[in-house]
Amino acid sequence: MNEEELGTIVTLSATSRKPKIEERFRIFPGRVYGVRISGINPQMGISYVGVLESVTMHIDDRGFDLHSVELRDGIIEGIEPFEQENISLVSNRLTGFGYIRDEEGFRRQRESLLYQNR
Repeated sequence: MNEEELGTIVTLSATSRKPKIEERFRIFPGRVYGVRISGINPQMGISYVGVLESVTMHIDDRGFDLHSVELRDGIIEGIEPFEQENISLVSNRLTGFGYIRDEEGFRRQRESLLYQNR
């Protein structure tokens, strides 16, 4: 297997008063990923959509502070708040802090919200 088949491993880190939490996950070339960053107040959640190279996140007492999001082209392709919490988690240990979805997952989330809002 080559790297394209395995995907690229990137790291999502969260720090707070508790010990630092770090979770590694795989991304694959050519696919669009988004990361949901949310803090103490879920309404503060923001998603960053793009081809991710790496994600680092710092959580503080005020809620959240996005430390860095590096995209392959160096830009954030879209910023879109989420209204719901029913999206996939990177890890249960990061519940309420970090989420990752691929493009298909974002499409399903939007369809779900449209259906619920009828």
